[in-house]
Amino acid sequence: MFIETEKRKMPENIKEEYNLLRYGAGAVVLEENIIKLTGKDTLDFIHRVSTNDVKGLMPGAKIRTLFLNDKGRFVDRTIFLYITDFFWLVGQNDPDKKLLSWINKYIITEDIKTEDLTNDYKVITITGQQSASYLSLIFGQEFTSLDDKNLIVTQTSGFDTVLFRCVEKGQTFYKVIVKSNQYNQFVEYLNANKSVFDFGFVSDEAFKYYCILHGLPGRNEITLEFNPHEVGLTDEISFTKGCYIGQEVIARLDTYDKVQKKLIGVKIEANMPEKSYDIYNSGEFAGIITSGINVDGEFYGLAVVKKKYLDDNPLYISYEGKEVEIAVRNFD
Repeated sequence: MFIETEKRKMPENIKEEYNLLRYGAGAVVLEENIIKLTGKDTLDFIHRVSTNDVKGLMPGAKIRTLFLNDKGRFVDRTIFLYITDFFWLVGQNDPDKKLLSWINKYIITEDIKTEDLTNDYKVITITGQQSASYLSLIFGQEFTSLDDKNLIVTQTSGFDTVLFRCVEKGQTFYKVIVKSNQYNQFVEYLNANKSVFDFGFVSDEAFKYYCILHGLPGRNEITLEFNPHEVGLTDEISFTKGCYIGQEVIARLDTYDKVQKKLIGVKIEANMPEKSYDIYNSGEFAGIITSGINVDGEFYGLAVVKKKYLDDNPLYISYEGKEVEIAVRNFD
């Protein structure tokens, strides 16, 4: 399913913005949701209902974990943060609050209280070759203690922030969570203190282009249409911890090698409407283009395709009564 977002004019310098994300220190705000959880049963509950092993987490730790339905398909993908005596789940942009409703449905007698903090905070994502050095300048000595498993709650020049790092498919991302009422001033502070670094904010479209080129699944892939095997997120699943919702389906796919689809990169040498397309191979349905963007007269996309169709005849879509061939491209 292709999720349409607010219509915006494509930035003229999208490749410059892409280069900022790759070689500089590029920042973007993706309107991610934040759910706060409090109560003595929270850790055990999240361990039981989500995919990763969180039971041994201590304050100051973080981990990726997925929430699935009983068919093993996505409800949401999250980062679980153990702040101090409370927890945050940072998930995708979710205007309908599906994850919050899903969690509340499964809380029965547990001592857990949930609260939607999405409007209270902004999540800034920063990536690029200069991002670590730039953030070391901003956050000072505390930044050196950051690794892939912890988080830092800090105050920087009067700004209350939570800082952590994620690595996905070889790409390193830093997340800075700041209060919404401090956001504008914090952005001014970041820009005023960039020193020699090539730091700047980029458009949603540039970040979408970056994710497509690097094979990073997003809103259009993390849906009820797919499971973690199909979009390459099994590293966010513990196969040893035991039960969670959707576990039987996921374990069966893994044990019996039943995964039939995979996430691939695609390219069409023409501008195309940015929507989903059914993909065919010799007249048979082969998969679907889930995300796409036009850059310099070419269409780049992510697609979930049946693996059996990747080794023979060309893939194509049907557009305006014609077959348009698709090239499969390697991720950057």
